[in-house]
Amino acid sequence: MFMNSENKDGIKPLLKKLFPRMILLNIPVWIVTLIWGFDLTMIIGLAVGTAYSIVCCIYLADTINKAVECSQGKAKSMMMACYGLRFLGMGILGYLALSFDFMNFVGFILPQFYPRMVLTIMTFFEKKK
Repeated sequence: MFMNSENKDGIKPLLKKLFPRMILLNIPVWIVTLIWGFDLTMIIGLAVGTAYSIVCCIYLADTINKAVECSQGKAKSMMMACYGLRFLGMGILGYLALSFDFMNFVGFILPQFYPRMVLTIMTFFEKKK
């Protein structure tokens, strides 16, 4: 999608491990949603949040790959633009979740923490091996 084929090999294996685990983190939240009373807006929020988190990871990986090949000043500006664009998107989707009743805000925000949670867990278990 965003990544060109010549320099994605360094991050691609990590993303292949990361994405299925991020999606699996939704299962406990779905179970809690079913126990407390089914809420379709939570399911939609989790789906949109997880999809947005995955897109942001791909975009970040692509930007990192491009920034490595640039000068230091250009790399810094690229990374700041990437950061700003990702948070602008999150802000817009968060605003939509708060303003309208089609998705749950907590369901949208929770998957934004999944990459860090999965990476922390992966690091812990890889150290043990």
